[in-house]
Amino acid sequence: MKTSIIIHGHFYQPPRENPYTGVLPVQASAKPYENWNEAIYQTCYKPNSASRYLSFDGKIDHIYNNYASISTNMGQTLLDWIDQEHPAFMKKLAAADRDSIRVFGHSTLMAQGFNHTIMPLDCEHTKRIQTHWAIESYKRRFGHAPEGFWLAECAINEETVDILAEYGIKFVVLAPWQAIAIDGVALNGKPMPSDRPFIIKGRNGGSLSAFFYNGEFASGVSFGHMLRDADAMFKRLKELRREMGNPALISWATDGEIYGHHEPFGDMGLAALVRKINESSEFRIDNFASYLERHPATEVATLGGGDDGKGTSWSCMHGVGRWERDCGCHTGGDDSWNQKWRKPLRKAFNNLENSGRKVIDAKVREILGNDADYRTLTLAYADVVSHSKTVRQFMDEARKTDGSSLSENEKVVIATLLEAFKNIMFSYTSCGWFFNDLAGIEPRQNISYGVYAAGLLDQYSDRGIQDRLFSDLSKAKGNLAENGTGEDIARKDIPSRPAFIKACSYFAMNRLVADPSDYVEDWGFMHLESYSDSEMTIVNTRTLQRHEVAYKLVPYSNRTMGFHVEEGSTGIKATTNVIRCSDKSRNTFIAWTENRLSAGFPEAMIDTLAENIGNYLILVATNRSLFKETIFTENIGSCIKAIKAMILALPDMDEEKKIQRIRQLLTFVGIKGRQIDIDDITDAFSSYLRKAAISLIIKLDEKTVRMALRMLETARADGFKPDITDLQNAVYPYLELSDDPKESDIPDELKRQLAADLNFKPVL
Repeated sequence: MKTSIIIHGHFYQPPRENPYTGVLPVQASAKPYENWNEAIYQTCYKPNSASRYLSFDGKIDHIYNNYASISTNMGQTLLDWIDQEHPAFMKKLAAADRDSIRVFGHSTLMAQGFNHTIMPLDCEHTKRIQTHWAIESYKRRFGHAPEGFWLAECAINEETVDILAEYGIKFVVLAPWQAIAIDGVALNGKPMPSDRPFIIKGRNGGSLSAFFYNGEFASGVSFGHMLRDADAMFKRLKELRREMGNPALISWATDGEIYGHHEPFGDMGLAALVRKINESSEFRIDNFASYLERHPATEVATLGGGDDGKGTSWSCMHGVGRWERDCGCHTGGDDSWNQKWRKPLRKAFNNLENSGRKVIDAKVREILGNDADYRTLTLAYADVVSHSKTVRQFMDEARKTDGSSLSENEKVVIATLLEAFKNIMFSYTSCGWFFNDLAGIEPRQNISYGVYAAGLLDQYSDRGIQDRLFSDLSKAKGNLAENGTGEDIARKDIPSRPAFIKACSYFAMNRLVADPSDYVEDWGFMHLESYSDSEMTIVNTRTLQRHEVAYKLVPYSNRTMGFHVEEGSTGIKATTNVIRCSDKSRNTFIAWTENRLSAGFPEAMIDTLAENIGNYLILVATNRSLFKETIFTENIGSCIKAIKAMILALPDMDEEKKIQRIRQLLTFVGIKGRQIDIDDITDAFSSYLRKAAISLIIKLDEKTVRMALRMLETARADGFKPDITDLQNAVYPYLELSDDPKESDIPDELKRQLAADLNFKPVL
């Protein structure tokens, strides 16, 4: 009998957007990437969707979508970001879902509590929100209901079991120390067996199955660098099988980030291990839902209560204390630090939630009718957080208890209150308590969500909710005096002006410096509804609030500029300064300007420039003349702009001529360019190849393939090394290396050239 191997990866990042705008800021600690979402996407999430298996000589033998083979949960708030920034990845994840159902009969993908709260510490309605919102988001993305549910930090208690069972969840995954008995027989400190599922029961009659992962193997993967050697890892797996007496099941669960982010190239180690398992006579790759159908749980495991009786988790030896008190668990920081700030931080948000529920309840009854229940409304808001409907669609369909529709002002009120409720949920994101200090990026983010929510609630209440929150936060004190209290942190992060002011400046700069092809109508959740040279209408798509604003350009004597902005209805006035904008906006303005300069580079000017540069290089090569350095300085910038224009624009330029001109100018840049210039050109080539890859995913078009290969050859001839990852991913399904190659009309000789130029194993 083969032993089933189930590998679970918990892939998740907390929500990181600025709650006032919906814009994810530049995070300096994530360099060279713009933010931590992007950093982990590029080093982990994306590589696992197309992981390389290399032959002995370093050629690509196969490309595997690891998500189709391993059990996976991916947080909904992370997927929201991926939806916007990397939609192609979502197609890979959906393909993994379909492939796993085809192979195993059940999906490898599990749902996850919506924004990663510690559910044993949530009130009953919040538990329902976290479950219902998560399930609806999962169904919208994958087209079917989830069978498994990943609990944040594996945190569980009996009340959580009841809620999950009520929603039809079949199983969860837990750590081996989270149960204390089997069929009433105490374990006395021994770990739960990982070779079979068990029944766990709730307090009110609910029940579901639980898989307890193998702690030793999980630890080895996470902390023992096992992924560096797939052969050694497979050998240890065989040893473990013998030690366990040829069990029917071995499973382990880890943070998904180990497969590439924490362990570089860990995705390749995972792909190699999965291949070895599939080719072996002792093992088979499986998933939890499929295994459970074949081997239903029959024994009952008794859940532990933790030190405080509130539940257990996989990363706090005290239960769930890490997320509400100074239990002794922390990550990093000075040995003298403490985490006493955790308790007042949670109390502050608990008070905020209680106050918020009262305000929302009162307003919902006032607007919708005395019989209206805000709990029903917030559950229904799953349509919005799952992106099945926009806020506008949701509010237009909303009805009062007497069946009548809402006025526009009433829609704004209800939408604003629901936005506040969602941000209260975000303030409970578990990462805010996990680490070592109150001033860390995670607790700071939670505080920002809470303060934003309180400000929204105060628009419709005289309770002084934000002031009460500040007072509560003042009791939370971090470990460095210069950071102050939670209140100090909160006040520092409150924006100095309304979001619509910043949005107006952003849209005005867009129209001022960008090429028309780069015009935008959205900045975060601010939407540009109408625009003229002096006025614009901006709509907050989360709250439906409209802002009619007038603006004008304000030049400054210090060679910068800004905009004077005034809202008509409130009379709010402000003057912005471009030099003081965020790093995110500044980078965007520069990109727009560069694109406009490149797009405006005429072909005739390129011809003249290329001929002059060619003559210059001939004279330099023959040493007939020594040119002043100013000749280089005056022309290198023009060369770079011309090259980028030919690579990224000028679609009507003759291809042969384009390649010739690029090569002429690349020679000059290669000789006289700085590293920053080399990087700029390399990025342009990489961008071109990524765009070609997107086109080739849809159809393997011969013309596009040939031009992409010519561009790649041109870059490499002068020592430039563009990123070919996406191009490799796009063409791989059409090569005979794929287990089920797609058909295409391109000639075999071109397929062979593709394989050779893109470092694949030779195609026969």
